Amino acid sequence: MNVQHGADLATSGQRWRQMWPFMAAYAFGFALAWLPSQGPVHPWYMAGAGVIIVAVGASILLGGWTEISELLTLIPVAGLCLAVDLMRAASGSGSTAGYGSLLLLPVVWQALRRSQLTLNLTILLVSITNVIAVVFLSSPVPAAAQWRSIILFTVVAATIGQTVQRLVQGRVELLAEITRLARTDPLTGLANRRTWDERLPEEAERASRRSLPLAIAIIDLDRFKAFNDRFGHQRGDQLLVDAAAAWAADLRTGDLLARWGGEEFALLMPATDQDEAVAILERLQMQTPEEQTFSAGLAIERFLPGSEVDLDAVLRAIDGALYAAKEGGRARTRIAQRPAPADPFAAAAAALT
Repeated sequence: MNVQHGADLATSGQRWRQMWPFMAAYAFGFALAWLPSQGPVHPWYMAGAGVIIVAVGASILLGGWTEISELLTLIPVAGLCLAVDLMRAASGSGSTAGYGSLLLLPVVWQALRRSQLTLNLTILLVSITNVIAVVFLSSPVPAAAQWRSIILFTVVAATIGQTVQRLVQGRVELLAEITRLARTDPLTGLANRRTWDERLPEEAERASRRSLPLAIAIIDLDRFKAFNDRFGHQRGDQLLVDAAAAWAADLRTGDLLARWGGEEFALLMPATDQDEAVAILERLQMQTPEEQTFSAGLAIERFLPGSEVDLDAVLRAIDGALYAAKEGGRARTRIAQRPAPADPFAAAAAALT
């Protein structure tokens, strides 16, 4: 399971908003070293810990760990673990100095952002940090009590990490489902009008930039009201579902079929000329279930680079072609006729002559 969200840390402001509670906890723990006693027994150790904490915080704030391999994010974790052991050494109390709770913070941070493997390795790192404190740092507390504390800390850290990661993953899945529902027609499962309205300008701009044709069609099932009246609305809905599935299965990767509304569908075919677009619509005609047919209006647009694209005019022309297909007997495709867009360079040249 991977719950990394690089976009959430795209800017320094976003990183700061997410990071400051964690770094504030370390700063608070650092400040407590001087209270209520006369200060740390070994101040240079404490100074070294402060330098590491500041360095790790600055590297995260500057985005040093957002575009790298997940495993490399264990480096700042290791730095914070070292800082905690230096703070323990500075106090003279070893693993019982009270700084162990700070090791939960990198566990929570990794659980918010990283995979199961990286989280497990983080828990292992903080556990090793506790073991080092028991083995190498003196403490007035008996060793048995310290080892018991290490075991319990590891269990609690793993529990917190797993719980946070499950909550984050649940949130990610919920947001993905909400996004899918917002962009999908609930009956047919196709893209909805909102998705179409976003994708059409993008494809028009791409076609203009690359000087490629863009085929746009509106499809309308013929005599759909009569079908509903004869067989009932439930079967009419099933016809829409089956037609959408049959057509979508016959389209190419990159084509977009969307529910336009009612029994109308919109089809976007990038880098497609007229002959190819007509052939695609003829194939879809044969795939229409229940021996039904459709009428279609089709436009093949070649947008001039740098020119203003009037997509509303394009869609009005396609709608007119669809109406002509209906008037012409249905079960056919009509090509939209629009005046060619003015060439701004040709107009400028004509003005000079």
